[in-house]
Amino acid sequence: MLAVKQFYWAITSSSLQMKLLGIASPFLNYFWPLDAVGTALLMVALGVWIAQHRLQPAPGPLLAAVAIIAVYPFVPLVLMGASWIDRRLPIFVAFLLFAGMSPQSLPRRQALLWGTAFSAIFLVRVAAVADVWSGHNPDLADLRQVISAVPAGSRVLVVRSDDSADPDFLAGEPPSRRFMLNIDAMTHLPALLVIERKAFIPYLFSDPRKQPLRVLPPFDRLAIDDGAPPYASALAAPAEHDLQFAPYLANWRQDFDWVLLLRPHKVPGAERLMPGILGLVAMRDIAALYRIH
Repeated sequence: MLAVKQFYWAITSSSLQMKLLGIASPFLNYFWPLDAVGTALLMVALGVWIAQHRLQPAPGPLLAAVAIIAVYPFVPLVLMGASWIDRRLPIFVAFLLFAGMSPQSLPRRQALLWGTAFSAIFLVRVAAVADVWSGHNPDLADLRQVISAVPAGSRVLVVRSDDSADPDFLAGEPPSRRFMLNIDAMTHLPALLVIERKAFIPYLFSDPRKQPLRVLPPFDRLAIDDGAPPYASALAAPAEHDLQFAPYLANWRQDFDWVLLLRPHKVPGAERLMPGILGLVAMRDIAALYRIH
């Protein structure tokens, strides 16, 4: 019964805009003009091949694709702790259609033309992704330098600026710091503390329904199954909604050794955040590390 209620709540909270955008998921990249060109090229090619009766779809993949499209409007974005559930379906449909249909008996000149066009757009898209991802390297280097003072076994409380919930928060930020609907790509970067510094952060992906990761004592009492960093303002006096989102804030001064602030350049006075309680150890554009006194 609980699962049924969760499904109902998830469906009723789904956004029509998000559903429509989800249909475009197989074509989305970091730059919408490139997405538009690639989508238009594919639509024109399919139209030409259909008009020329050169497409012979395999019945199995086509039937599966139709079935997935039929249930897509009723699949929620978030269900039972897992996110982006419905967004995966259009991508799966794209793979099915790609595997299940192929233009037949194209004239050599036409095959060369379409092959060249699709190869060109593919290479441009791959180059665009590579360029964005390579732009992530300076942030990684800065974060590694900031967290280099954290010893193994430390407990690190990660927080973010309060205006990160603003739709315009990422305006002016490079593409390497965002993905999809201008969603912050830095949220889970502090997981490097676990991987490289053998330290602990509380919002690990440890939901037993989804991940094999288990948090062991004594860290388990501070861990949540998944989530995101709370706002920096909650450090001063966490409200009830802050504690619901991040219950480990209740006694953070006693339970943690360090505070890592993401994007300190967006927090006024980050150099002297909670003086007397936090001592600044290192700061870069991407993050700042404080020792808890």
